[in-house]
Amino acid sequence: MAIEPSHTDVPANHARFDEEMVAMNEALVLGSLRQPELTEAAECANAQLQLEIAARQKTARELAEKARLLDLTHDAIIVRDFDDKITLWNEGAEKLYGWSSEEVIGKDLHSFLQTGFPKPRKEIEAQLWREGRFAGEVVQIARDGRRVTSLCRWVLDRETRSILTSYTDITERAQAVEALQASEARFRTAISVVGSLIWTSNAFGEVEGEQLGWANFTGQTREEYQGSGWINAVHPEDAQRTADAWAKAVAGRRLFEFEHRLRRADGEWRLCSIRAVPVFTATGTIREWVGVHTEITERRHSEKVLRENEERLRALVTTSSEVVYQMSADWTEMGVLDGRDFLKSAAEPSRTWFEDNVHVEDQAHVLEVIRQAIRTRSIFALEHRVYRVDGTVGWAISKAVPLFNDEGEIVEWFGAASDVTERREAEAEVRATSEFMRSIIESSSDCIKVLDLEGNLLSMEAGQGLLGITDLTPLLGKPWITFWENDEDQRAAREGVAAAAAGGEGHFVGFFRTLHGEDKWWDVVISPIRNGDGDPERLLAVSRDITKRRQLEESLLARAEDLARADRSKDEFLAMLAHELRNPLAPLRNAAEILQTEEASADERTQAQRIIGRQIESMSRMIDDLLDVARITEGKIELRKQPVALEAILTAATSLVRSDVAARHQDLAVSMPKPPVFLHADAARLEQVFVNLLSNACKYSDEGCHIAITAERAVSAESPEVIVRVRDDGVGIDPELLPRIFDLFVQATRSLDRTHGGLGIGLTLVSRLVKLHGGSVEVRSEGLGHGSEFVVRLPTLLEPPAPVPVAPLSDRGGREPSRRILVVDDNTDSARSMAVLQTRRGHLTRTAFDGADALAVAAEFLPEVVLLDIGLPGMDGYEVARHLRKMPALAGVLLIAMTGYASPEDRRVAKEAGFDEHLAKPVDLDTLREWLRNRI
Repeated sequence: MAIEPSHTDVPANHARFDEEMVAMNEALVLGSLRQPELTEAAECANAQLQLEIAARQKTARELAEKARLLDLTHDAIIVRDFDDKITLWNEGAEKLYGWSSEEVIGKDLHSFLQTGFPKPRKEIEAQLWREGRFAGEVVQIARDGRRVTSLCRWVLDRETRSILTSYTDITERAQAVEALQASEARFRTAISVVGSLIWTSNAFGEVEGEQLGWANFTGQTREEYQGSGWINAVHPEDAQRTADAWAKAVAGRRLFEFEHRLRRADGEWRLCSIRAVPVFTATGTIREWVGVHTEITERRHSEKVLRENEERLRALVTTSSEVVYQMSADWTEMGVLDGRDFLKSAAEPSRTWFEDNVHVEDQAHVLEVIRQAIRTRSIFALEHRVYRVDGTVGWAISKAVPLFNDEGEIVEWFGAASDVTERREAEAEVRATSEFMRSIIESSSDCIKVLDLEGNLLSMEAGQGLLGITDLTPLLGKPWITFWENDEDQRAAREGVAAAAAGGEGHFVGFFRTLHGEDKWWDVVISPIRNGDGDPERLLAVSRDITKRRQLEESLLARAEDLARADRSKDEFLAMLAHELRNPLAPLRNAAEILQTEEASADERTQAQRIIGRQIESMSRMIDDLLDVARITEGKIELRKQPVALEAILTAATSLVRSDVAARHQDLAVSMPKPPVFLHADAARLEQVFVNLLSNACKYSDEGCHIAITAERAVSAESPEVIVRVRDDGVGIDPELLPRIFDLFVQATRSLDRTHGGLGIGLTLVSRLVKLHGGSVEVRSEGLGHGSEFVVRLPTLLEPPAPVPVAPLSDRGGREPSRRILVVDDNTDSARSMAVLQTRRGHLTRTAFDGADALAVAAEFLPEVVLLDIGLPGMDGYEVARHLRKMPALAGVLLIAMTGYASPEDRRVAKEAGFDEHLAKPVDLDTLREWLRNRI
């Protein structure tokens, strides 16, 4: 459809020209009397026409210049006239649509490209004519049939009667949008299918649209819960807190977690846990919120009941004078035991408890009753003689109940034993004298005191020595409450005294430092001493030393925290390992795609090959580090020590990190000791140590920072050693992290942006490798932002080693002679690529992909060298090697294991199976070439 300009659209100079032409026509009609006027008008019109022609030529030149510049852009630039005929078609258009300029000039643009518009074309052209421009998305068909989605911009040029259009290819973005819309549709469908309490809101926290889960649970209609109406289903006491917390989360654009009571459709209030997260757009704005309500009423009730039961049990165990114990299901092992100064306490589970505690003459009977209880799954109850903690024989009454799992199986026994020795002895003889009672009290390990009803000290019946008191006289009549040191314990003591004075019982745990200077924790029970009428007249305060038990509890808590921290570190490490292993896959896949592209240039192919090499090297280093940690931990790593110059190690290490340092525009300074220092060490392992330290310094320092590695002899050391310092002025180390910096999987930062990367094992390797060399490593940092320093100390040789003769250069290197090589690997890509590499080096190669095929090919091909994978299907590489060694025609064949099994044990097994050499995947091609070159 052509655009027809109205009369008012004619340029002003054209209108004047028409008027002058009309005037001239009128002059001709009037005759010769006006001949002079006509001549003058004609001359003026001619002059005006010449000016217009010049203007048009200038415009044409400008358009030509613009057309040349437009070819420089990547966008498709097309100029068309008012009849939609193409007048200009730049290189961007040729690349986008596939036609050359010569093929399209003069064609109807939209018919030719089959343009699809976002709205009726008439509306678009009306807008163009009205506003002079239009922008929007269109769909067009390219020469190869592709649907091209473009962002188009039209500009109307009335003076040149043309329309300038640009098209930016957004096909991939449009496809991504369609995929996102499909994903959102699936999400909405999933929500409706689940039907649970899942809901969504807009970016401002207002509920929109249909929320089936919410409606089903609360019974609210769509009109009732829209906007902020959902708050009406929240309990009135929780509604304002919920609204405030929700508004705060929405304003802060962060995770919303809350608990409140929600009215169910049947009118019952149910406790729910809420969790809502914002969903962000690609530009960082919030698209919507997605939330879920989880009913936790029964769970909270169960937790409360369990907590109350645990508190009751703890109180029972604490206040009881009985010995509480745990037994394994078969009674072969007793748990940790507090003997209560009756039986022998055990800080660890014991399997000798039976012999240690049960009197030898009663053991057979006790064992029979235990077996009967296990057999009948009933309560164990028995009174028998025991060996008491003081070495005497006493009597105990013991009861234990079995605890079952969900399958009805006994998992353990829980019991209590009471010392009934006095009762048993009282049955034989009445001990009524006060001296006997006094001896019992004084033999107690508790601190026993008698107080008046106000809590003043009247006497101390036992435990005076425990407190370090030599003279009790100055303390008598003084408030016992003030003996406790802190306010909290004094308050607890005051409340305990008040409770006992009222006829009840007071109990608390407090801290008290004895006069010996020992810090002690005491379990205190305050009971009333009643008169003949049953009324309290005095108070008995019994304090039991529970310091060891308290320390054990604290140790268990600390151990639990350590285990939890280790578990978190393990989870974080696994997540990091997955991330770090996936990272090289992206460039590897991209590089492979480039190599498969026929149009790829030589430079692009070279770059792709380098990418593949770098990423394989990165993954190999990562796997080697993991294996090194495992080997060191298991004590399986072997150092290949020999005399080596420290300068050679540091030079090699710095050369490996200089490219990274240069890329970050950092400064690396190196200082070596004079004269040179020599070590008896594994040069490769120490190089690994300093590469790790330098790499960390580079990673954790900003651009332009300074890194220094210095080495100097220790002056005051008892034995000769060298000190190597790696310093940087980078981000520094958090003081809380310093004590754990060499622990496994510890990293300074763990965030999704993975700015520094790594697995958190580098410094662990550093620490352990240095220790294997008889040295030490420490770290110093004044905190975040103040850089860090790692100090490595290593023992040195007293004298430099004798020089080692070096083979002449003519004896080294050279191209290996041609060999017959058989490559065996069930990974066909690995086998064929290795065969291609060896063929390009002049060798004659064959491939096989399993053990049977390998033996058949070897019998016919008679290889000089076999590169044999270990993990073959059916017949593994070890078995194939044994068969090859039995073939007379292959008596001198060189067998090289080519495998991912690379531990020292794997190497030993390979040697026993008949392999000459062992190469870990990915294969070190330089080492392989050296073996092939030197093969006789």
